[in-house]
Amino acid sequence: MWIVVGIIVVVVVLYFILSGNKKGKHRSQGLSTPPPKEAAQLPKAETSDVIGLLLPVEESDKQVLRFFKVPIKGLNQTTARAEVAKLQADPEKAAAWDQRPAEAIQKEFYKFFGVKVPRGLTHIAAADYIGKHQQTLDSQQLDDWSSYRSILGDLLDKDTRDCYYIKKPSVATIRAAIEALRQSGMSLSDLEGDLEIVTQKLIELQPELER
Repeated sequence: MWIVVGIIVVVVVLYFILSGNKKGKHRSQGLSTPPPKEAAQLPKAETSDVIGLLLPVEESDKQVLRFFKVPIKGLNQTTARAEVAKLQADPEKAAAWDQRPAEAIQKEFYKFFGVKVPRGLTHIAAADYIGKHQQTLDSQQLDDWSSYRSILGDLLDKDTRDCYYIKKPSVATIRAAIEALRQSGMSLSDLEGDLEIVTQKLIELQPELER
């Protein structure tokens, strides 16, 4: 691993040395203006790609690759990004990505506001509906949704659950726990700020969630 890191560092250093030599040559020719903007930006982009060789695949890219059944094993941030770019450059695949099934959090938006989730709901249709519906909401409704989404995100995150020694609950169970706490007089903002109360209610509803 350290040998790979060393090689990458050497490549980056050599790249900047060569870039510096090119700039020096440019100045020696009596040119007062810098190279084209595209060339000036190149080192940063290439450096990012080099660094990305050492980083794991980003979650957003994982979603695309999994959808198209592209193996993730052996990929890094840079190579995965290149694979995703290839997929998105294909018009048919780009359309298929837009028409993928709606995400769970998108469907939850419908349920949160008492709207029936349409059968066969696609990601792009849900995004369009959510964007338009949010424009009709008042500030309190927007705050409530933001708090609810935050609670869901925390409880579906493994690292957060580990802090509370709780197994992964279903979205339906989380919804039931939150509703029970709201019935007791707590606001979504209160619950967002005190996740332990929510986890305790989850365990009360489903004792098997406790670890």
